[in-house]
Amino acid sequence: MYPFKADLTKRQRNKSKGINTCEYIVLHHTATGYNSVNWNIKVLLGETSRQVSAHVLVDTNGDAYKLWDPKWILWHAWDSTWEGKRYLNGYSVGIEVIWPLPWFTDEQRHTILWLVQHLMAVLKIPKERVIRHKDISKWRKTDIDDSFFKEWFETWRAKLKPREYV
Repeated sequence: MYPFKADLTKRQRNKSKGINTCEYIVLHHTATGYNSVNWNIKVLLGETSRQVSAHVLVDTNGDAYKLWDPKWILWHAWDSTWEGKRYLNGYSVGIEVIWPLPWFTDEQRHTILWLVQHLMAVLKIPKERVIRHKDISKWRKTDIDDSFFKEWFETWRAKLKPREYV
């Protein structure tokens, strides 16, 4: 099991009925100016008026917070399209990374690498299905932005290997 800083799944409100097929991992970053972990937890758990949620939140120090079980359909990829599928909420696990302007931290990159590899192993998701929000909603989203992986997003993804967290 991945060592989450906290498991907050009992507080989640923004979800839909049904079972998530967990075919993809979608990486997101938070909106600018909201880099507080406590604020982002409240937003992603539905404790504000914003209607958004995610399965995992990664803080600037690399701590990962489990917000809901991957099998739940959460609200992170609303109007999206990928490989002939629409509205990827029901097909994907959403990972939200706090965006500490102007750059992401090495601790975040390390956590994302381990977390994604863990989810790939547990959920049997191939590396080709690790995508960014900007990939599935090109007309309206820019996250996870290129500064996260700079020019090497595809190189990084190519090196992914499913593994259980030890």
